[in-house]
Amino acid sequence: MTDTTSSPSNLLGDRISFYGCLIAILAYGAMFMLYIQLAGVLLARTRRGFCYWGAVVYSTFTFPLATLAIAAIFKFSELAFVENRMFPGGPYQYYLHHSCDYVNVLGEISAAIFACFADAIMLFRLWIIWDSSWVVLAFPVLLYCGKLAVTIPVLVAIAKPPPGLSWSLHMSMARLVLSVAFNIYASFMIGLRLLMLRPRMEAVLGKLHAFYYTSVITIFVESAALKSYPVGVFLPRSIHPGR
Repeated sequence: MTDTTSSPSNLLGDRISFYGCLIAILAYGAMFMLYIQLAGVLLARTRRGFCYWGAVVYSTFTFPLATLAIAAIFKFSELAFVENRMFPGGPYQYYLHHSCDYVNVLGEISAAIFACFADAIMLFRLWIIWDSSWVVLAFPVLLYCGKLAVTIPVLVAIAKPPPGLSWSLHMSMARLVLSVAFNIYASFMIGLRLLMLRPRMEAVLGKLHAFYYTSVITIFVESAALKSYPVGVFLPRSIHPGR
């Protein structure tokens, strides 16, 4: 039965919150499998240089952050959709009025720190794959710094009572725009570089063996384009909630 008591904007907010939970579950499941595989590879490796300890530090920090974020999402979704499902206006209005609850604040902080680590790795991949080219790296570095500058006041505003939330929603939109721009640029430049290196890899490895590294699917995955998809889908709906 369709809810006729909530406004269209509230219903849209409820749907986005619900779909966001599903996407978060899928993303965390994929990350959990990758973490287990990475742990197995690291434990079996005997040579432990800079790359080894870099992977250890990155995985040690990011996996607990992702776990905290997904646990907070589960708990806050339970509060909004189950325990307070009769809240006036629905779960979205519950979020607007209770965003400063410690559960939501903990999840937002964990997700923000995790995103900073993930974007830093994207910058490092660009630095490596483009042979330390500052010309390629200058634009995403500016976007990254801008996102950091916007993220801090957004977290401070979320931790305040509801009157400070309306301002944080506008700042969150700016953060999403910067995130989409960063991920699209990084994905495009990584994919472009892989396409440029395809003839060289085929000449060295042969087309059969190089196929595993130069196929369209491999380039799509290695470019981290999947990271841009969820935000790219929900951003237009957030800007134009009535569409």
